[in-house]
Amino acid sequence: MSKKILLINDMPSLGKVALNAMIPILSYRGYELFALPSCLISNTLDYGKHNIEDTTDYLINCLKTYKSLNFNFDCLCTGFIINKKQVEIIKNIKKENPNILLIVDPIMADDGKLYNSMNEENIAYFQELCKIADVIIPNYTESLLLSNQDIDNIKCDNFKINNIINELRKICTSSIVITSCILEDSSHGVYGYDCKKENNFFVPYEYIDVRFAGSGDIFSALLTNYLLQELDLEMATLKAVKGIGELIKQNMEIDASMPNGHFKQVQIEPFLSKIFF
Repeated sequence: MSKKILLINDMPSLGKVALNAMIPILSYRGYELFALPSCLISNTLDYGKHNIEDTTDYLINCLKTYKSLNFNFDCLCTGFIINKKQVEIIKNIKKENPNILLIVDPIMADDGKLYNSMNEENIAYFQELCKIADVIIPNYTESLLLSNQDIDNIKCDNFKINNIINELRKICTSSIVITSCILEDSSHGVYGYDCKKENNFFVPYEYIDVRFAGSGDIFSALLTNYLLQELDLEMATLKAVKGIGELIKQNMEIDASMPNGHFKQVQIEPFLSKIFF
């Protein structure tokens, strides 16, 4: 029997991000998916202007229906969250289903700054979710915000990352995966802390000079897949890193002419058979 995953993330009209990015990856791996939008959004936030439709009531009503139908879930993945009520909904799901694997991607910032429309309240929302999560997947900027540290440099070193991990462990008991880390020597990698093994790890990767929205959602979906296959966190992270690297390379081959090294919409479905290792 396939494992069941509840996804709570935004649903964009334009852009291979959030639910649009996660659904094809996890469906391809055979999971039974229940995709609930935290909001409907016109386009990705990097355009500088967008329209958001709050779908909290829809989310609540769907969950009531699921409960009446005795639906249950093996895993809950959360992404973009827009209000306190949604935080409480997620906390209640975890309280009623303590064995569910809760993976939190605190989508709110990157490159040393908050996304458009994000503020201190959003940081507080995700700090609350981190307290109950089993795995959290912030990027480097988000890890600083979650641990109440100033963003003074987008580069880091082992000492700084270990300090961030220690500060995060004060607010949560979860495993931690920090993506998009740039070291002082300009090498790149993913740092992690496995709470089951109580050890830190580092997964380096080759930096590819191209940008596209949705890379975090794609990584989250790949990591979720490997964790549900019961790989340990370091190996799951390694395979997820390799998968997203391959996806970028495949897209570069078909769309190398995009200006400024930026894909407005990465293609996922044509390359699903190539991104799993």
